[in-house]
Amino acid sequence: MIKAFLNGKVHQSLYAEDSLTSIFFERMEYLEKERILIKFLEKAKSILYDDHPQILLNDYIEIKYNCNLNNYKKFKLFFWPKHKTEGEPDLILVLFNEIYDDGILILIEAKFNSGKLRFGEKDQLLSYYRSINNSLKDFYDETIKSFKGIIGPIIYLTAYNSDYDMEESEMLIGKKYSIFSLNWENVIPDLYELNNNSIAIDLINYLHYLNLNDFNGFRIDFQSLDFQKVNWFKEANNE
Repeated sequence: MIKAFLNGKVHQSLYAEDSLTSIFFERMEYLEKERILIKFLEKAKSILYDDHPQILLNDYIEIKYNCNLNNYKKFKLFFWPKHKTEGEPDLILVLFNEIYDDGILILIEAKFNSGKLRFGEKDQLLSYYRSINNSLKDFYDETIKSFKGIIGPIIYLTAYNSDYDMEESEMLIGKKYSIFSLNWENVIPDLYELNNNSIAIDLINYLHYLNLNDFNGFRIDFQSLDFQKVNWFKEANNE
């Protein structure tokens, strides 16, 4: 499908968010052994507030739950799972080992060239936060509704700086570090490291074709970021 798209053989709907989400994450399943999805998630980061430090997702999970994304060897993706009252997020990801309930559930909302669809009391990310934290049993999928493991933060996956969208939603949620941002381009360095892997090459070409690549050749060096590992989240979340 990617090759057909790159050669102009399929409809322009592949520019749409749903097509991008499906094409991208389905290929993450084929790269499970290479751990590309985990490496990608590790680059998600919180909003930078004046009174609380910015932190990477894995550091937050390690501090709050005493576990690490790299502890999980398997994952399952649920595309557009329906909830009775809170809408239909793009993706729910469950990372686990032998059974689902020993894992962590992460909701991912993906955007291409748009922002949130709803604001105010019906804020899209607020609705999704409520769906996994207050009414998980109201998902129609049996595996999701019966999940008893860790509920992680929401990941807001975009092609642009999404701090404004996230800040507004976190204010409505009333809890800092409830939403982490991630950009599509963040996966490209890890895909390049796979050298001649055909799936990785197709994904790189696809993301470049959609201009979801490193802006002006600039690449973030996540290894050099120095995020504080302190118990700030307890104060931020009134815990």
